[in-house]
Formats: sequence, structure tokens, C-alpha cells
Amino acid sequence: MAQVCEWVPENPARTFREALQSVVLVHLAVKLETPHYPPTGFGSMDQYLYPFFRRDLEEGRLSVEEAADLLSDFFLYAARLEWIAEISWRDYFQKNPLTNLGLAGTNADGEEVSNELSYLLLHVAGLTGYAEPHVVVRWTKDTPRWLLRKAMETNLRVRGGVPQFQNGDLAVEYMVRRGVAPRNALAWVGHGCSQAMPSDQCTSLATDYLNVPLCVDLALHNGVASKTGKRIGCDTGDPRSFQAFDDFYGAFKKQVEHVFRRQMWYDRLVDQVKAEHYPQPLASALLPGCLERGMDFTSGGLSDYRLTLRKDRGIIPAADSLFAIKRLVYEDKTVSMDELLVALDSDFKGTSGEVVRRACLAAPKYGNDQDEADLMVREVARFTGGVIQSERNIFGFPYAINRNGQAWHYFAGKRLAALPNGRKAGQPLADGSLSPMQGMDSKGLTALLGSALKADFKDDSMFGILNVKLPGALVASKETREKLIDVVTSYFRAGGTYIQFNVLDAGLLREAKRNPEQYRDLVVRVGGYSAYFVNLSPEVQDEIIARTEHSLPL
Repeated sequence: MAQVCEWVPENPARTFREALQSVVLVHLAVKLETPHYPPTGFGSMDQYLYPFFRRDLEEGRLSVEEAADLLSDFFLYAARLEWIAEISWRDYFQKNPLTNLGLAGTNADGEEVSNELSYLLLHVAGLTGYAEPHVVVRWTKDTPRWLLRKAMETNLRVRGGVPQFQNGDLAVEYMVRRGVAPRNALAWVGHGCSQAMPSDQCTSLATDYLNVPLCVDLALHNGVASKTGKRIGCDTGDPRSFQAFDDFYGAFKKQVEHVFRRQMWYDRLVDQVKAEHYPQPLASALLPGCLERGMDFTSGGLSDYRLTLRKDRGIIPAADSLFAIKRLVYEDKTVSMDELLVALDSDFKGTSGEVVRRACLAAPKYGNDQDEADLMVREVARFTGGVIQSERNIFGFPYAINRNGQAWHYFAGKRLAALPNGRKAGQPLADGSLSPMQGMDSKGLTALLGSALKADFKDDSMFGILNVKLPGALVASKETREKLIDVVTSYFRAGGTYIQFNVLDAGLLREAKRNPEQYRDLVVRVGGYSAYFVNLSPEVQDEIIARTEHSLPL
């Protein structure tokens, strides 16, 4: 070990062990410089480590078993990384740092690159069962079935969303539409929980989350956030005076424009201050273009900045709320706007409040393959996405969108008033970005996937995170795992961008909540990342328990 560390990373690695040690030392140094940003991961390890792996095997310096041992040590390194964060960050991100590890996908020439090391990395992920590193399968239309079989086997072993599946073909299309060179798009790398970056950018500036359901609340209260009483929106009038749903939807769009543009103006100020006062020289020395330009990556040193990300989140509960208003207040006229406001402002208290809440919950919801509800999601997403992409970052490029996960749905929901979809104040929003509200998808997995495809995030956003919960016994057999592979393949070929699976029974999760000391290694998928269930806040634990358990279509 001493000899290896004396040689790398100062000198080029000569063996698989030296290459892996070099990766760890460089990663550790970058994290010591800046724990969170840039959110660098390990990239496509099965590509850049494969030549060392194969040569060592062929020349007899390494056995597969020894390689697995070294990779297990590497996984332990990633699993043990920690940081200290203040309370609001812990609400938003309830785990240790993310360390993205990409597998499969394409190289710069568009060639599918799954190999024996891809398989071994998945195997070690299944054996160790850690919540980190954050393993990503970069799916393409040419991904071999043997790799998907191994990925599903790993998912069954770890249970909590390891690995996740991202549609690399659509990610490449999204980047190329935004002016990224095809070679750089094809060789994209993952970072954070679900971001994809072209190979000449590799990282992103800090991202902010724009709260869509808050804008519904602002439209209902003429620009005032009803939970805090603060005016943060614009004047759109008393909704009691609106004569048609188009009037209310117009008020909602004005609130989105006001809040989003103000937030992005603030974001640009922050980015400018970072460029002037927060250099990261080590990370910049390792990122593409910075050494050649003699500039920090926050100041414009990267080769490109076409994918500076902003994220419109909470689209599902916002769209469900808008559709409930449309149906109950303006179409069926079963609830007046005044009755709705009284119920929302009291958090659905009392007999009348409960009657209104039941009507709100009964209104059609996204996730059940019902056109009107699903198309409302698409309409809202296209509008909010259009607002974001009409603004430019400090380098002059339009903002890009990635709708990812984290625990933002808990963080934002904790601070948000009751909504017309029937959700009470302070409760979590929908997890991920394409997942339905907890328990609202009652028509089965096929209906859920149909809704996600109709919502059609692929043109507005790089990825739309969809979490699916399956009972463990369901995918225990080889036959059902094959069906699950077919589900993923069909969903991606039809235009889905991202999917991941919690293979967990609600009963098991309840038992783990009652007896945490017996389930310290239980991994679950929260939003766009996995974490240990017993370390999550009780509210997030309950939210995961409440998600619908699906069966596989026959």
C-alpha cells in the first residue's frame, strides 16, 4: 500500500490497484477542498479502469477475486464519506455525500461499452449492499440483456434503488439539441444524484429548486404564501372573482413568472460572487479546459456551460391541485372558491373542511392513465420549463433543466400550506419528479407508466425521476426479473427517461421503523438517491411506507 501511494497519483498508474488508488486519492483531495461543489463523482469507471483490469488479468497479476476485494474496499471508502450540514440541508438531503458511479452506456464514438468490469462492479454493489456509491446504469438501445439481468439481480439484493436506470439515448438527444458536440454528449458522465453532463463540462454550478406548488398557493392568496403570511408573489387578484379556470390558470402562470425570474436573478448574483470570491483551484485543474484557459471553473474555465441546471420541482402536486380546482370549482361546481379557500386556510379542519378534502382527494390524479390529469402535468411542465429556459446563466447560455429527487419533497412540503389536491399542510410532496402523490396511483404499474409517458418530460428536462415500489416476493423469481427488464426496456424505448425500484414491502418498512436497531443496513430509495431507512426522519419514513406497491403487468 505504501509503495502504491508513493507512486500515484504523481505518476501514471501501471496496474489496476494503482489506478483504483489514484482515483480514491484524487477524489479525496477534491472533497477536502470543497465537500459539496463541484459534485464530482467517479465517472464511468468500467471504461477508464477496464484496460488496467483486463491487462492485469491477462498477465496474471490479478485474479477476479482479488479485483472484487479491491473494489469492495473502494465501495467502503465511498460508503463512509460524511459531511456536516446545517438543519435545513439535512431536511433536504438526508444522507452522506453522493458519489456517482456510472456503468455501461456509450463512448465518444457511440459504441456500447458494457464489459466484464461493468458486471463485476454491479456484483460488488450487490455483495456490499451499501447506500453509496451511487450506481447508475446508463441505458441505451444497445445495452446487452446480460448487463440488465445483473443490474436487476443487484437491485433485488440491495433492494433500495441500486442501481438506478437512466436513458442515455434521450440524455444525448437533449444535450445535442442544446448545442453540445455529439462526441461530448455520447461520452456523458453522471454526477450528483441524477445529473448527466457532457464530457467537456463534467460538472455544474450549484443548482436551485423552483417550487411549483408554492405558485398555486400564491395564486390562491393573491401573492401571499399562506403558511408564512409573507408576500413573495405578485398581485393577481382575489380568486373569488375569477369567472373561469383560465382566469385562475393565468394567475398561476403570472406567479410562476414572478417567482422563477426573481429566483434566477438571485442565482446569477450568487454565481457571480462565487466566481470572484470562491475559487476551487484543485478541482479546476482536473476539469476540462481550466488549465488551458488559466481560469477557475466557476469563472468560465470549463470548455462549455450549456448545461447549467435549474429545477422546477413539485410539478405533480401542482398539476393535481390545478386539475382539482378546474374540476370541482369551475366544471362540476361542487365546491365554491370561497369554500375551497376556507378549507385550505384551516388545513381542512372541521366537518366542512373534511368534506372539501374528500372531494379534492377524489378528483382525478396523475398516475392512473387518465388523460385530463396527465395532460395537465404536461401543460404545467412545459410552461414552467419554458420560463426557466428563457433565462440565461452568467456565461450567456440558456438554463437547462434536470428534474431530480433528493428529499426536496419533504424539505419543501414541510414549509408549504395545504393544497387543493387534498394534501395537508406540512406533509411531503410527491417524491422524485414523475412519481405520483403517495397512494394516489391505484390502477397498476402499466397505468403509472402510461401517465409518465403522457407527461412527456423528455423535451423539457434531461431526466424525470420515477420511483416504483415493488413487494420483495414479487421479483424473487428469474421469470419476474425478466419481466421487469422488459418493463424498463419498453418504458425507455417509448420515451421514458429514468426509473428506479424500491423492492420492499410496506410491512418490512414498518417493522424497521419500530425496531431500527435490527435494520441498520436496510437501504431504500428516497428521491434520486438511496439511504439507510433507519437514518431518515420519521416523516420521510412514513412517506416511503405510504407509496403504492405495484405488481408487474402480465
